Amino acid sequence: MLNFYAVNLLPLILKQKLMKRLLLILIAMLTVGAVLSPCVFACNDRNGKKVHVSSTSKRNWSNRDLTPDVNVWYYPDEDQLELTCYETRETSVYILSSTGEEISCDGFNSDMTPSYTVEAPDTPGTYWIVIDSPVIYAEGSFVVK
Repeated sequence: MLNFYAVNLLPLILKQKLMKRLLLILIAMLTVGAVLSPCVFACNDRNGKKVHVSSTSKRNWSNRDLTPDVNVWYYPDEDQLELTCYETRETSVYILSSTGEEISCDGFNSDMTPSYTVEAPDTPGTYWIVIDSPVIYAEGSFVVK
């Protein structure tokens, strides 16, 4: 009689062992994913170059006001310029050639989206980026190779 119960319990025991193994594998996968995911975001393969931008404020700011700030990165592998503008409100972005010819003009609201991407020109040369808003004027140059 004992053998009958042992034979019937064998598939149940095997299922429990299989479930434990699957659970351990799932936990291990989730742990590895949690450990590696910050590295994926921190180890960005983008090869960007910071564009030096000189800016001029269009109004006087008190010590308690948030002053506008503009940062520009050029990514030559992607032919893009990435702008980060804080507290600049309605912002216009111009790309000018070295001769002063307007290559592109675009606008965005930094209160809604402080980061903005602009396509860089395809033709090699030196270009100017001009950022104009009601509170700040900024410009900088970058080279497309």
